[in-house]
Amino acid sequence: MRAHHRRGLLPLLLIMFIVILAGCMFQGEDESAKKIDPPPEMTVHEEQSETEESDQVSQEQSDQTSAQELYLLDSNGYVVPQTLGLPQTNEVASQSLNYLVKGGPVTQLLPNGFQAVLPEGTEVLGVDIKDGVAIADFSNEFANYQPEDEKKIVEAITWTLTQFDGIDKVKIWINGYDQDVMPVNQTPIMEGLTRKAGINQQSTDVVDIRTTEPVTLYYIAQHDKDAYYVPVTKRISQDRLGSSAEAAEAVVEELVKGASFDSSLLSAFNVNTELLERPEILENTARISFSPSVLNGDEQPTLSENILQPLVLSLTELEGVDQVSVTVENEDVLVNQNGETVKEVMARPSVTNQGKF
Repeated sequence: MRAHHRRGLLPLLLIMFIVILAGCMFQGEDESAKKIDPPPEMTVHEEQSETEESDQVSQEQSDQTSAQELYLLDSNGYVVPQTLGLPQTNEVASQSLNYLVKGGPVTQLLPNGFQAVLPEGTEVLGVDIKDGVAIADFSNEFANYQPEDEKKIVEAITWTLTQFDGIDKVKIWINGYDQDVMPVNQTPIMEGLTRKAGINQQSTDVVDIRTTEPVTLYYIAQHDKDAYYVPVTKRISQDRLGSSAEAAEAVVEELVKGASFDSSLLSAFNVNTELLERPEILENTARISFSPSVLNGDEQPTLSENILQPLVLSLTELEGVDQVSVTVENEDVLVNQNGETVKEVMARPSVTNQGKF
């Protein structure tokens, strides 16, 4: 009896074990599927969250930077403005000088072909601004430069600092001591530095410098495929600069003429470009009237941006000129090479040669 009972019980236990095991296996597959296959709405929600986070980071980065114009050296040795996005600070004058130091924080922002101008290791000990004069104090490393770079350093410091409202003149100190001359090539700086001394000065055919005045013009330079605008100071005879209108006329004539023959700089103006009449200066606006020879193309004549930008930049360097208006004979509407309508009145651009932001 006992043996027979055991023989009947074993198959029953085996069947129960198989049923329980199968149930556990199916339950395990269900739980695994839930982990691998989340509901579609969860996936969409996560993607939206990542996009919003990315937008928020970009906005925060934009809010934390401000546009500053730094005067850097290009591959041809010209001192050139580049507008870069720098961290926001209340010490913009000191910051701008720090970003002129070789090997300093500007390194990751430098456009192709450009380099900083101040000697590596230079520290900006402070910038004190009072009555329109900025006193820039540098460490002793400031004097570690080559003689041929002295004027470039002077120009870069002067033009970088005088972009700020309230700074008209710059004085240079080294380690707390006022300097009458620059430390290497002895360039006089006792009276302070201003933009009147010019930038990237080019020689002219004027015999007596005492009868001339400096005028700053903008020409085109190119590095690889990148074009940018370079300020150049020419000395022009005072006879051509008698009035504001005459000065504007001289500027246009020099732009058409181009930079000096030994320069790598270019002009987009056709050499046959003519003014129909002398420019007018009305309400701080220089009104320029060209002959059709200023246009490019036959089927759809256009006014190149490489003509407009240097023209506006150059004319607004003149005292009393804030805007430029351009007309062309027999052209009711002017368009640029992109087919965009040229504005009737153009102000000086807020950004020159925009770099990294």
